[in-house]
Amino acid sequence: MLGLSASASAQVQISAPLDGARVPAVAFGKKLVTANVTLSGRAPADTNVPISATCRGFDCTAITFAGRDGRWTTRLQLMARRGHQRVTVNAGGALVRLVLARSVPPAFGPPLDAAPSNLGGGNAVVVIGDSLAVGMAPALQGLLPDRPVLVDARIGRPLDEGIGVLATSKPPKASFAYSLFTNDDPLRVEQLDAAVRFSVAALGPHGCAVWATIVRPKVGGRSYAPANARLRALALDPALSGRLLIADWAAALRGHRRAWLAKDGIHATRAGYVARARLYAAALESCSA
Repeated sequence: MLGLSASASAQVQISAPLDGARVPAVAFGKKLVTANVTLSGRAPADTNVPISATCRGFDCTAITFAGRDGRWTTRLQLMARRGHQRVTVNAGGALVRLVLARSVPPAFGPPLDAAPSNLGGGNAVVVIGDSLAVGMAPALQGLLPDRPVLVDARIGRPLDEGIGVLATSKPPKASFAYSLFTNDDPLRVEQLDAAVRFSVAALGPHGCAVWATIVRPKVGGRSYAPANARLRALALDPALSGRLLIADWAAALRGHRRAWLAKDGIHATRAGYVARARLYAAALESCSA
């Protein structure tokens, strides 16, 4: 899934955490422990860095990218079984071995402590998102061969952390593609509204912000239909006109759910990720800003 042509390969370095570091972890159910770790390092400038970890049956996958200064940083959630709490993280071929040590829950500050200071150039596309972004990234890059596609995504990423990637960086000269809110409570419509408006306000003089409608089973009996209605309404807001574009994943799935949607009702099949990437590519190519 992470075979991106712009990956940094073996030239990646991990500067933090150090090999052998003990990472504060908390209990996750009766048999597991989990930890959120901020990874940082260096790689060739403007390249994607695929990240994975040995999470013993759990998919600990992410993608990030190095800025023009060659620095990269992202957060990854790790999972391990009690008694087997050593996890190896692989970032583009660079390895660190960590120990998930039980402790009190950590108090995190901003989602990313040191996001790249400059995210891409004029016609670049920066993808910020969750597991759906991880899945569609290779297809999106193939659909936009003449544009650098830089990705910062991880499984399970919530809205606030995703927006933090942008909030801790200088406004880029790029278009941004967001794949967020699938891991949030559907009642947080006002927070979604604020995040979308912020994503447009933070754009440089050129480019657009692309957001996708949400498809997943109800959470606590509550549907994501109000969130999707708000996204569509925001795209019609004169203040955002031309800068905010919607990749309507919910509408595209009508008539294609069996072929494009995985059995969990959240993730996509291989064909679905290609279809989702096409929605984003079409929106990005229509951007007139």
